[in-house]
Amino acid sequence: MLVAETETAYRFVTQPAHAALAGRLARMWVREADTTDPEVAMAVYNHDNGWWAHDRCPHLTDDGTPAGVGDVPPETWVEFYESGIDSVVQLDPYAGLLASMHGSGLRRERYGLTDGPPSDHPAYDEFVDREERRQRQLASELPAGRLSSADENALSTLHETGTVDDSESRLWRAYRLLETWDICSIALCTATAGATTEIPTAPAADVLVEAVDDATVTVVPYPFETSPLTVQVPTRTVDKESFDTESALCREYYRTREEFRSITVKSP
Repeated sequence: MLVAETETAYRFVTQPAHAALAGRLARMWVREADTTDPEVAMAVYNHDNGWWAHDRCPHLTDDGTPAGVGDVPPETWVEFYESGIDSVVQLDPYAGLLASMHGSGLRRERYGLTDGPPSDHPAYDEFVDREERRQRQLASELPAGRLSSADENALSTLHETGTVDDSESRLWRAYRLLETWDICSIALCTATAGATTEIPTAPAADVLVEAVDDATVTVVPYPFETSPLTVQVPTRTVDKESFDTESALCREYYRTREEFRSITVKSP
């Protein structure tokens, strides 16, 4: 669950809904991107599929506040990501390779592109090892020519050193764009007035997202084909005073009408 806190309420967006928004952003992103590759689109739209069951209802942390994706115990986090990656691999092995890189990259500072959260638990270390083995296996099984020598070298270097500087690798470029769309979608889903998100993963230049208010954000440099652009994401909003237990929160979550929240994205 993605959770945005306002003065009086919590606003919830499920992980799959956020991923679907990332996919829509990818299709409209015209700066530094080839958005016609269907395997990349598969990876973007489905990179958080493993969270469906967990996100049927919000959960509480030990201090009684709604739990976000970062509050899930390591073993549970790993279970969800492995399940989601499995589902993408079944769709397409190249898309599955990208989804696996996304999962393992989250525990390796997005392969050197962001600061934290690092792998700080044995369950994460084991997950990264398994996924990087999976990536090598998937890469070896792709049709001849699907990966270039630059792609193969980039993947090997990522696993060995945790980052790579290879502008010739289309795989590395696709991974960076997946991370860019992921972070941009999170920024839009959780936008509250005054919030800023720097996205250092874009291939050409860092992107800055600033929330003018809860429903309007600016993006610099502007990457979309039209400005302003309006996108929608399904949300539920629960008043802070309406629950004191997890079961009460779940009831209030479903008592609340699901709304398709409109977000206006524009150049400053």
